[in-house]
This record gives sequence, C-alpha cells and structure tokens, in this order.
Amino acid sequence: MNGPLLLLILPVALAAFAHPYAVHSRYKRQFDASHTPQIDLNITVPYIFSARLYPYGAARGDALLSGSSQSLKLSSPVNFLGQKFDTLYIRRDGAIGFSSKPLRPSRLPIAEAIIAVYWMPSQGGKVHFRETNEQSILNLAQNEVNIQYRYGSSFRPTSVVVVTWENTHDLSVNTAEGNLFQVAIIYSGSGTFAHIVYSKLSSNNEAIAGFSGRDGHYSLPDSGTHNAIQLAEKSDIGIPGEFLFRIDSDRVFLCGAGFKQGHITVLTNAVLPLKGLECIDACDATEWGLDCARQCHCEGGSQCNAETGICPNGRCNPGWTGEPICEDDVDECAERKNLCPPEQPDCLNTPGAFLCLCFEYDNVTSTCKGSPQLPQTESKSIPVKVVPLQPVLVSTTQKSRFPVTSTASTSSAAATIRQTTTPVLGTTFPPCRCGQNAECVAGVCQCKQGWTGDGQLCTDVNECFGEPSICGPHSICENSAGSYTCQCDIGYIFDDDGKCIDMDECAEGVVVCGDGKNSSICVNTDGAYECRCAPGYAGHPDSQHGCVGKPYLTYCCQCALGFELRTVLHACFCQVAAIHSMPLCILNNIKYNV
Repeated sequence: MNGPLLLLILPVALAAFAHPYAVHSRYKRQFDASHTPQIDLNITVPYIFSARLYPYGAARGDALLSGSSQSLKLSSPVNFLGQKFDTLYIRRDGAIGFSSKPLRPSRLPIAEAIIAVYWMPSQGGKVHFRETNEQSILNLAQNEVNIQYRYGSSFRPTSVVVVTWENTHDLSVNTAEGNLFQVAIIYSGSGTFAHIVYSKLSSNNEAIAGFSGRDGHYSLPDSGTHNAIQLAEKSDIGIPGEFLFRIDSDRVFLCGAGFKQGHITVLTNAVLPLKGLECIDACDATEWGLDCARQCHCEGGSQCNAETGICPNGRCNPGWTGEPICEDDVDECAERKNLCPPEQPDCLNTPGAFLCLCFEYDNVTSTCKGSPQLPQTESKSIPVKVVPLQPVLVSTTQKSRFPVTSTASTSSAAATIRQTTTPVLGTTFPPCRCGQNAECVAGVCQCKQGWTGDGQLCTDVNECFGEPSICGPHSICENSAGSYTCQCDIGYIFDDDGKCIDMDECAEGVVVCGDGKNSSICVNTDGAYECRCAPGYAGHPDSQHGCVGKPYLTYCCQCALGFELRTVLHACFCQVAAIHSMPLCILNNIKYNV
C-alpha cells in the first residue's frame, strides 16, 4: 500500500525544500518511513488532489435559501463548542448561526455561537442546504473522519447537514460567477465534525472563517484578511481547500487522539497558540508514536510505550493489526470485495481506513465507470450434444456478468447448458449498438427519459413547448438537454411545494428604502415592492431630497353658534345676548376645545 503512494508523492516532496516555509516546523509532517524526508503537505498536495464537494442540488433533495437567513430544524440536537442546539440558521453571507439574531460579519470571537465558513457581506448566487441520513453520504463522511482521526468503527455518524454556497460574491462585485464553497456538519451522539470545502474562491472582502461559541473560538489561517481567498489553497487534511475539525467539545480538535499535543485549546479573547495545521511535533529517531516514523495505533487512540511500541492493553485500533505493537495497516480494499457503494465504487486503501471514490465518471450515463460488477458464479461444466436449437448457441471469449442458462426443447430431448469455461455456450440478445442518449433494454435500443426517437437517433423532448404551464404561474420554463428547469419570475420564490409565490422583500430584509432612515417605509406588492415616505413626510425616498418632514400644520378657528370671530383679537364675541360658550378650534377636521 505504501509503495505506490511513495512513488506518487516523493518526486513532488523534493521540491518542498526550496519553499520559503520549508524551515518552519509548523508546516511539516513526518512520513511513514524513517529514510523519507519531512514533506510540506500544503506544497505537495496541489499536484495530487483537489477539493471535493459533497453531492448537492435539487436532485439530492436540497432546499434553496430564500432571503438572507432561514432556519433548519435538526432531527436531533447537535453539540457545538460545549453547547447543544436543535436548530441551525443558514445565512446567505457564508455562515451558519444558532439563533435568529441578526449578525454582521465580524472578527471572532463574537457573543453569538456561529460557524463562519466564508463570512462576508454577500449577494447573488444560490444557497443549497439539507440534512440527510442517506447511507452513501454517511459512509463518505465516516471515511473522511476516520482518515484524519482514526476512530475506526467507534464513530458512526447518524446525520450530515450539507450547506453549499454557489456563486455568491462580494456586494461590490457585479458578476454571475462567484465563490463555491461548502460545509458538511457530521454528527452523532458521540461527536460533531465540520468538513469545510473551498472549491472556488474568486471574491473576498476580508472574509471570516472559523468557529465561535460560548466558551471559546478558533480562526482559520488568514481569517478576516485580504488573504482569506487563499483558503482554497490550504488544508489541514492534505487536500487543498479542505479542512476538517472536531467541534463538539469546548475546544477545536484538529487531529485524533494519540497525537503529541493533538489538539489546540480554544481560549476566549486570547490568541491561540500557533501549531502546525497537521498538529505534529517532531519525533525522536527511535520514538514510537501515532505519527512518528515508528508508528503504533492502539485501541481507543491510547499512547503506546514510546520505547517498545507495545499498546497498554495489547489491542489495536480498527484498521490496524500486529498486536501488541499495532503497526501494520489492514488493507480493507483487498480483504473485502464490493466494499464501496455503487456511487463511489473505487476503493482506495489509506492508513487505518479506506476511501471510496469515483475515479472516472460517465457524464452520458450519469454513473461511475468503475461501478462494481456482480460476482461470477463458478460451476462445473457438463458435456452436451450440440443440436440445432433456438435461440442460436454462439461461441465467445468474453466473460458475461451473469451465469447464463439456456433452456430449449426439441422433439427428442431437452438440454440445459450453464456457462462454465471459455469459450462459452450461451444465449445472447442481438447486440445493442444504440445512438447517443439511448440505452439497451433487453436487446432493444430505447431513448432515455427526456429524449424521443427510435433508439438510434434521439432528440430532446421540449417539455416547455408541450406544456406551457408545466412550471405553474409566475415562472419560466427553461428547456435543457433531456430535462427542463423552472425559474421563478423576479419578485417570486419557490415554496415548499416547488410553486412560485410572492417574495415579501420588505419582510425578508432584502430591500432598504431611503438609506434605512425612519422617514421612509417599504410596502410589499405582488411580485414587487414600493418605497414610500412614512406618515408625516412628503416627497419620495428615491428623489434627490428624499422624504422631508411636512411644515407645521395650519388651522382655522370658528365660533360656536351665537358667537362671532374677531380675527384681530383671535377671540369669539357674542352676537346676541346668550349664554357664553367656549370657542372651538378645528385642526385637520378634528375639533379641540381651546
């Protein structure tokens, strides 16, 4: 297992010595052979891996964020920096909060608990989010955690929250292309992990990246600076743009148990002690340790004897063998066939664990080309007399996916032939040579869903042309190859049923009238909104002078019946002898005694 990996990394590792950071121990990590030099993962890995996103989008059941923030009720509470929360608040500005309180991007720590993925004032793009317990995603998440923390089967996630910010960008930038980044919150009752993936960062306004809670905080490199955009090139797990942290207790763990100083203590209002992102201290030449040249992997992450390498209880962590020293990796891929799910069928052995990947994806069939085949069944051959039968018996040197059984009858006998050796006798359907966007079904070429034709020539079905109202009112249908998409008109958003409803821009807080002054108000209308002056103000919020206060109100006075008004004295006098009556003052058609 280690041989091929050395061939892949070693040529690149030699270049690390020329890097300006080569002399800094915080960037170094020892490899698993005593003669191999230390390598800088932040330098070598760009040539090997690139950031990987968890599957996302409408096809995976994601919801789309409407407005600036939206709540997500969790199936079970999640532990975050020493506290329990049952609701997340997904924010358009690149963060996940734990309360509905409005927040502005600020350097950590802050008073409110928050996960700042790439937190800055943002606009545009889409924000996808979902909580899932889909087994393939749980397996993927467990693999990621085990590679870094080596917990083996002792940690099994029960749920994963995947939030993806797609093409969001800085407020000062007007572009359709923006940032693409994601966080997967992996949790169960025994732990919470944040897997952050920066796939593409093209816009930055001193974005904040890190965690803040009641008891402490932790910031990623260059958080809150103009260099935050370089997070797409850095990592703490050896893949550029990817970071993995354990975040359930009152401190953020970068590595698993058994490392020398395998965590960073998080202190409120204090500068964190700097230590390599790989969390590695140099080992002595003869020292046994979890990450030394002489490695031991004891059950529960316990530290082995530094001189002998023997584990305290003589048992190994899952994925390792060789008791009582536990230095030999178990190759799960070689020992267990069909270990990975069909979506990611290619098994890659890693130290103490394994990784399920898709090395080659087929965009035509939307499947992985390495999908495992059903195992072939071995059976003994039997001699048979070849007689003219229908269907035709053919000879081939190709191996079939299935054990083939041919049963046919004649007037004299019945013969059953089972595939056993090569050449093979078996029944075959006529060969399928289908056109593009078609598939072979029981020997017949058929166009795939969303296409029409005879299986040789398939043309796209324009769903929008046949059913103009397929998307419902206040929406636009956009045809695409083999499918279609629905887009809401401007001023409308999708509801939970996928229908377009009016967006209340005023309530969502996406509109600011009159620079946010109290002299103007926002009024929602169907599919739009209006900015108006507040009562007591005149003008228009968008005019040159905006909304201005009305001058003092004019009034007039009139006397009661039997009295007359003398304007010079501003008083009422009797016209005739009568009982005195107090004059009345009329102000805006409302009478007041004066």
